[in-house]
Amino acid sequence: MALKNATESRKMEKEKILLDVKEITLQHEEGMRVIDITKEYSRNQSTSSNILKNKEITR
Repeated sequence: MALKNATESRKMEKEKILLDVKEITLQHEEGMRVIDITKEYSRNQSTSSNILKNKEITR
């Protein structure tokens, strides 16, 4: 039972990250600054910049 719950938890976390990536790219395209996106999602600025740099891959 514990293994199943752990697997489901990881799957849900991956889905959340993918949704965050899509939201970050959308907000940046709408004109939001990287630093503001970074504060909103509690991520490092380099992480947000890498997401935006690789946005073609995530689409």
